[in-house]
Amino acid sequence: MSSYVLSQDSKASPIRLCLPITQQYGGPAPLPPPTSTRRESRKNNIYHFLAFISSTFNLPKLSLTQLPVLDIAGGKGDLSWLLQNIHTVHSCVIDPHNTNHKHLEKSLSFLLAHPAECSLRKIVTESTHQPLALYVDKIPARLVTPKHLRIHLTADIIATLHDPEKWGMAFTRESSLSPPTANEIRSPESTNRITSPSLARTTLLSAGLILGFHPDAATEPAIDLALRLTIPFAIVPCCVTPHLFPSRPVKTHEEFVDYLQAKHVRMRKAVIALNKESAKNVVLFMREDDYITEIT
Repeated sequence: MSSYVLSQDSKASPIRLCLPITQQYGGPAPLPPPTSTRRESRKNNIYHFLAFISSTFNLPKLSLTQLPVLDIAGGKGDLSWLLQNIHTVHSCVIDPHNTNHKHLEKSLSFLLAHPAECSLRKIVTESTHQPLALYVDKIPARLVTPKHLRIHLTADIIATLHDPEKWGMAFTRESSLSPPTANEIRSPESTNRITSPSLARTTLLSAGLILGFHPDAATEPAIDLALRLTIPFAIVPCCVTPHLFPSRPVKTHEEFVDYLQAKHVRMRKAVIALNKESAKNVVLFMREDDYITEIT
């Protein structure tokens, strides 16, 4: 599976509409089976980002050091689940909403139970392609659920990290906005949610990589945190959200990318191939060696 390209020519294949035709006997012909669009699903965009990550950063090193990867505004946690179970990287979803990995686990179970179909879905050029099928042999029998830190990553939160007392108060305030679910109340030992202020702070400060795929309002804080910790990162900016940041001098996505890239002279920019033509596909990133000051 191709990882990323340095052009913006990626276009999703159009869906062909099957319209009924009239046969010579006057009756409509049955509709042909619909063409599968699984390969072009927007759900697969996270796999394109994963391919970029695996080809850009030293994931085996992260796996050995067990430094956590922060998945900023990771939503249901698909990226973290894939990193955890394919690359054995310790990943933590930073998002105030509940994570849910059942759809990935269900897809994996189907592929394992139907090896012939799995083989077909591995073929990248077929419309039935399913990226998860390529990784079935790498995923362990015992699945690992990523950690989950249910907070909004904001500039105010980052500002408290240097002071354990201020952090504790800020974390308690944030946690109150995301009360435990019914399942967490029934079985607190079964949840992967981080509830300890000290552990939450340690998780953020000890991170080895920060990632964000369309993290919306957390885009700038994610980059600011990575620069503060001088650690690698890859962020795919999406919404500019000028109503949330009226003092920020940007209105368009292009201006937003330029504004973010200006935060560090060595910040890089690339374009990943996504399955929706209008999707924001610019990734801003820095590797470990980008922080090394040249000796003159």
